[in-house]
Amino acid sequence: YDEFARCLKEKGAVIYGADWCKFTQEQRGMFGASFKYLEYRDFSERPDIKVTPTWIISGKFYERVQSFDKLSELTGCTYG
Repeated sequence: YDEFARCLKEKGAVIYGADWCKFTQEQRGMFGASFKYLEYRDFSERPDIKVTPTWIISGKFYERVQSFDKLSELTGCTYG
């Protein structure tokens, strides 16, 4: 999923999470080794992040694990 992850980053998508959070770990697992290409930040950088993971795409917040279909729909990036 390298190209998908790179595209998400290019489109300005940012994922805020916590290393100890099982849901952040689940989202990380979906990307596998390609996770390193995402713009990942610790949720503590933003006091307005209440749920991890939270994606910020085009200024809107998307809380919890997001499917590849949803991320694709929001950004126009394709996967697979």
